[in-house]
Amino acid sequence: MKTFALAFSLLLPVAGGALADKPKQEDVERELRSYISAVFRADMGPIMKHTHERVIAMVGDEATFRAEIEGVFEQGKNAGVKLVSADFGKELDYFAGGENEFFLIETTIVVKVGDKESANPGHQLGVKKKADKVWKYIDCSSLTTELAQEWFSDFPKDKKIPKQTP
Repeated sequence: MKTFALAFSLLLPVAGGALADKPKQEDVERELRSYISAVFRADMGPIMKHTHERVIAMVGDEATFRAEIEGVFEQGKNAGVKLVSADFGKELDYFAGGENEFFLIETTIVVKVGDKESANPGHQLGVKKKADKVWKYIDCSSLTTELAQEWFSDFPKDKKIPKQTP
């Protein structure tokens, strides 16, 4: 019995630490809502903090990425595009690899252009190195399971990036 109690007391902090790594749903929703809102305001601070570097590298460097975001923002502003809401699925799908932690969460971003609203369903992939505190995001509209596995060698083979509907 003493051996069991000792083993249990040694394993509890390890198990507790592993379980504590899963982000809370409400924290993810708050952070993602803020991030999505920042995109519609062209607030480059949160955008640069939470956009995954792989996404930035796809357009070149940080300066090019900033210019692209600001250009898209200006086009949206000129067209009268406004963010109405950002809603999320009932439960995020959290999983970890050797070096990184990941989660997938369903999103519905509602935008308004003039008097017309459009709901845009999708998913976000959250990624962070286990030693880091800041989650970085990748919109899954252009992300495939194969690309996720290419970008992240520890992306679990049994996980699939959901297919996006146009």
